[in-house]
Amino acid sequence: MIHEMFHAEFYRAVKTNMPSSGNILFRDTFDQYVKTYMGTADHHHNLMADRYLDVMADILADIHKKLDYTAFANELKDVYPNGIPKSFYKSLAWEGLTGTLSFQIMKNVKVNPPLKSPFQKYEEAKRLSQMGLKNCN
Repeated sequence: MIHEMFHAEFYRAVKTNMPSSGNILFRDTFDQYVKTYMGTADHHHNLMADRYLDVMADILADIHKKLDYTAFANELKDVYPNGIPKSFYKSLAWEGLTGTLSFQIMKNVKVNPPLKSPFQKYEEAKRLSQMGLKNCN
């Protein structure tokens, strides 16, 4: 849903008839992405991955704290003994952005053990997030 809200905000900022200075700055940035990714139909996703991933992660973390955060954090205390880190939410924010250039670059980052690469953290977060799923009735 956060991902879709960013799409909506991008469209609003570009299409507004009474732009603010922020809208004008955004239009310039957006135009740059359209030119860079012309023909890929992925300017929104590349912009999200390059400029808004941390914002999306912060929103996910804020929402999670208003839900059943404690129970989920307790389930993951063996993996995250000091609480769920921002990297967990940042990894989840990549969902829907896996076709971007930034994701492909992130996927190829190598680190030496015992550290985990950003892609390993992404895969781990996807797997661990499934532990918190509940059936909606």
